[in-house]
Amino acid sequence: MRIAELVSRTRLTLAIGTVLLLGCGEPAAPVATVSGKVTFDGAPVTNAKVQFDPTSTGMSAVAEVGSDGSYTVTEPIPVGEYAVSVMPSFETPVAGEEGDQDFVPPEAREDIPPKYQNPGESGLTVTLNEGENSYNVEMTAN
Repeated sequence: MRIAELVSRTRLTLAIGTVLLLGCGEPAAPVATVSGKVTFDGAPVTNAKVQFDPTSTGMSAVAEVGSDGSYTVTEPIPVGEYAVSVMPSFETPVAGEEGDQDFVPPEAREDIPPKYQNPGESGLTVTLNEGENSYNVEMTAN
């Protein structure tokens, strides 16, 4: 009987310890998702990427811009303030093939002015709250 009592107490102690360990984890940090449209003077921008850089610390998030100018950051990111920039997708030239007379390299695109390609100069910021967020990136020539 003594061994059975010892085994029973050991099992009970292990069960209580497991419950306590599982319940003592740190709470998950709040996260956000964001989607919207990218426009230049009201027209959709395509073949581009939107980048969200945290203004404090953390990792950036990047989303591809679709053929209608829409984007969605697919991975949840921490809530907080982000500087936003838009960069050409270097995989797709705007016109022609490299070496052609009408080839326009992505960095020379008129629909993504250079200031918007730099998060420190774009003037675009957004505060992302927990859950789903919507943010339209509206660029202008001025």
